[in-house]
Amino acid sequence: MLIRSMTAEDMEQVVHLEQAIFPDAWSKQAIADVTRENGGIALVAEESPIGAPFAGTPCEVSTAPNESSRICGYFLGRVVLDEGEVYRIAVSPEYRKAGIGKAVLSAFEQKASEMGARYLYLEVREGNQPAIRLYERSGWFLTGRRKRYYRDPVEDALLYSKEMIFQELPGEGGKEGREEQNA
Repeated sequence: MLIRSMTAEDMEQVVHLEQAIFPDAWSKQAIADVTRENGGIALVAEESPIGAPFAGTPCEVSTAPNESSRICGYFLGRVVLDEGEVYRIAVSPEYRKAGIGKAVLSAFEQKASEMGARYLYLEVREGNQPAIRLYERSGWFLTGRRKRYYRDPVEDALLYSKEMIFQELPGEGGKEGREEQNA
């Protein structure tokens, strides 16, 4: 599996997945806007060029699309200052339970951390148990509820958050860095 930044060439496949998966599907323009917004993060998971199975296959991260790639999942979100937000995670039904959702979520967390995010947020339909399991297994915590937030069907939104843990390096604010500053 290859995780990479979404390109304009991916848009038709992503829109097709969006419409097939979500009852409140975003428009092509709304998806494209994420790719252009300041702090926007748009990632795709594509089949391995050799057609290797996803389960147990390590993820590669790349920026270049494969000419004949099939998009089997995607991520949309953003980072503003020290906060990251998950907009969408989608995996094609025939590729579910193969680690793709976890892979794109992990890639977002890594990229958000590199962009300075300390806190991450998302909302999920109360009935979306596979997504809820993914988030909880990935260290996200339930922090609230928005009653009757979603339409088609009407459903509560569960709010989740995650605090990013940074490891301080010597000389960058850790114990060693404070000792040097006090010397």
